Amino acid sequence: RSMPSTEPAWPQLRSTVEKKMRLLLRKQENETQPDDAAPSEKMTAKVMRKKLEKSLKLPTGTLKDHKDELAMMLAQMREEEAAGATQQLLKEYAKDIVAAKPAKKPAKGHMLPPPVPAQLSKKKEPTGWVRLTQKRRRALFCTSCGSLLGTPNVTGTTMSCKLCGVRVACSSFENLVVVSRGEEHQVLPARNAGGREQKARARATVQEPCPQCKHPELQYYTMQLRSADEGQTVFYECEKCGHTYSTNT
Repeated sequence: RSMPSTEPAWPQLRSTVEKKMRLLLRKQENETQPDDAAPSEKMTAKVMRKKLEKSLKLPTGTLKDHKDELAMMLAQMREEEAAGATQQLLKEYAKDIVAAKPAKKPAKGHMLPPPVPAQLSKKKEPTGWVRLTQKRRRALFCTSCGSLLGTPNVTGTTMSCKLCGVRVACSSFENLVVVSRGEEHQVLPARNAGGREQKARARATVQEPCPQCKHPELQYYTMQLRSADEGQTVFYECEKCGHTYSTNT
């Protein structure tokens, strides 16, 4: 006759194994692990099975027949823990957002500017280029060599030339440029010449038929296109059909 088995049945043992597995996972999270160890290396299904048998004082190999179910339980617990950690991070982030209040309330219809980073909030001495562009200077050229003065080379109240090294006081360049608005002066006699040309192109009427539409009148004007000892050129235009032609006299 065979002796009856003293091992508990799996349905009765399953709830105990699940509770113990969660305790072992929490204990494993609190223990110090190597930084380069992967999660699968920290607690595999095989390692978990051996720890369960040892902690529950079960004979070795008792849970071997249920290794697939144990592996599924372990994977599900890890997913639940990962989701719980994500939710916890989101809650902490939401608390930080609620706790962060602006220093002052913006006026109605206005928005506060973004905060200035700490590394940019300190006031520093402006560079020479900024100092130079803050004022309109009358001259930016070296009085010795005539080259353009180096705007970043401003130290204190002097400005140095990059080419010859001469230093000039900045106070001598702080006079503002005054630009006054005046009247236009006619330099070339183009207006008089244009008036004579416009007068020469004044149209006159002659009783001659148009060679194209036979209209009895033509408009004409004369211009001296050739040398002075030669005749003028007469330009004709029909006011009815717009036909144009010219003849030399």
